[in-house]
Amino acid sequence: MTYTGVNHSGGKNWPLQLRDLHNFSLWNYSKGGSLIDINLLHECNWCKHDLKTQYSYFLKNMINKKIFYQKWNSYNSLFAIFIGHNDINEVRREYIEMDIRSIVNGIFNIVEDLYDAGARNILIFELLPVYRGPARNTAYKKLKKEDVLMFNNYIKINSKKFFNEHSNTNIIIYNTLKRGEYIIDHCHKFGFKDCTNAYKMKNKTKSINDFFWNDSHLTEKGNKILTNDIDIILSTISKKKNEIP
Repeated sequence: MTYTGVNHSGGKNWPLQLRDLHNFSLWNYSKGGSLIDINLLHECNWCKHDLKTQYSYFLKNMINKKIFYQKWNSYNSLFAIFIGHNDINEVRREYIEMDIRSIVNGIFNIVEDLYDAGARNILIFELLPVYRGPARNTAYKKLKKEDVLMFNNYIKINSKKFFNEHSNTNIIIYNTLKRGEYIIDHCHKFGFKDCTNAYKMKNKTKSINDFFWNDSHLTEKGNKILTNDIDIILSTISKKKNEIP
């Protein structure tokens, strides 16, 4: 439904910051800890929520003269998908490429459905370099950079295929991995003191503004970098549309 603003950044995440710049409405059907499609993973005991369910809520509320169907249209709405970090951690090592290909296909099954529902502007985030973040020795200790690269590559492959079939769309892929690694490698350049460990609220002597990560998510300051990048991308697309005779 309408976005409450609850998030893991310790402040405002990129959607809230982008809204501050452009004063638009935010609708949120995501749920923390979600997978792309529970049925695509094997033996996941904790898995309860997925993108398929989130999409079903969108269908029940936002299309075909449902309660909020007049709150958006195809051309001034942006659909953002930032998911996959939980899935990549549950793939079977012996079948890793098959599993990754399957779960990325799961994203694009939803993207195809969104297109049929009227979506024409779609933003998809690649996976973050979590193997260099604060959960690298805990939640993501088995994860390899090659796994994330494979996942992100299948996002690119599927995106190209989707656009070739639907050239009347703007499908935007944010290279979160490359951007995140650059920030980590040039931590002080971006005004951070620590880009690999997480801010801890109990430590009163440190400021969250010194950290790129808050738990396994980005801090408000980390999100600000994404906000600025996305704003530039969207402004460029808008400008090109206006230039078309």
